Amino acid sequence: MNKLRRGPPSLDAEKEAFEKNQMMSIQKAINAMECAAKEKHVRS
Repeated sequence: MNKLRRGPPSLDAEKEAFEKNQMMSIQKAINAMECAAKEKHVRS
């Protein structure tokens, strides 16, 4: 791929970026390392 190309990203590049972000989000959501929420993130 030519990274020096100017202009809007191609549909393939956009799709690849979307899929990568989706995979990262899914991996974070089903992370095996469970821990309690930090106090600063919990409403009381």
